[in-house]
Formats: sequence, structure tokens, C-alpha cells
Amino acid sequence: MNKTTILFIILSYSLPVAATNIYRIVDENGRVHYSQIPPHKDAEKVKLKGAGDSNGQSGNIDQATLQERQKRYSEYLESERLERKQKRDQQKQEKAKRTANCHSIRAELEDMNQGGVLYYDLDENGERVYIDRSRVEAKKKRLRKYLDDNCRSIVKIN
Repeated sequence: MNKTTILFIILSYSLPVAATNIYRIVDENGRVHYSQIPPHKDAEKVKLKGAGDSNGQSGNIDQATLQERQKRYSEYLESERLERKQKRDQQKQEKAKRTANCHSIRAELEDMNQGGVLYYDLDENGERVYIDRSRVEAKKKRLRKYLDDNCRSIVKIN
């Protein structure tokens, strides 16, 4: 079931539908629409399940049942809202990390392009091991490729 269907089901049980008339309208393209206002005389009045008792006769939902349904629906909506907020917050954090990483790599590449600097890696003892020109060029190439593949929309690439 999609969210719209679930929402419609929850709404149909949470609202006092006995007092509401619902009309089914089929347009000229064969699409079905529902409305509380009949747009023309051909609109078909629909009886919703749950609007009355088990015999299909109209009846009132007792206040306690109605309040319980409304409470469950409210809780459902709140949980959906919180879930969407958490997802947005997580996406913002991930984007901030990607942006910071892209800026860091771009800065490193700019430093390497300045030239005249000795480059090094750290060995297993934490000692500097200076790297030759060919390894510097290979690293620049890897950094440019990373920026092209992952950061084009975030940072300006030279």
C-alpha cells in the first residue's frame, strides 16, 4: 500500500463520516474522482465502509472510539513528521561532510599545484618519507579525478 492509501484509510476511521456525503464522479477521460460536493446530477453518492454499523445502516461512532482513532491518527502523523525531519537532518549532515571533504581535497590539490614544496607520506613509525615527482603527479591525478567525480557541484575545480 502506498502512503496515500494508508492515509485515506486512517482518515476514514478517524473522522465522523456519518454526517458527510461523498460523491463518486467519473470524468470524460474515465478517471474516478471523489468529492463532498456533487459537480453535476450524474454524480454517484458513495456509502463508505465504517460509516455505520455492520448492517450498513448509518450510526454514530461513540465519542471514546472517535477520540481513540483521532489520537492514533495524530500519533501516526507525528511519527511520520519526526521520521521526515530525521531524514532531512541526516541528509544535511552528510552533505556538510561531503562539502568539507571536497574543500579539503581542493585545498590540498591547490597546494600541490603551487610547486616548490617537498611532499611526503608518513611511514609506519610516523616518520616522513619524501615522495618523488612521479608519485606527486599520480596523487594530483587521483585528487582531480575524485573532485571531478564527487565534487563538481560543490567546489570550483581548476
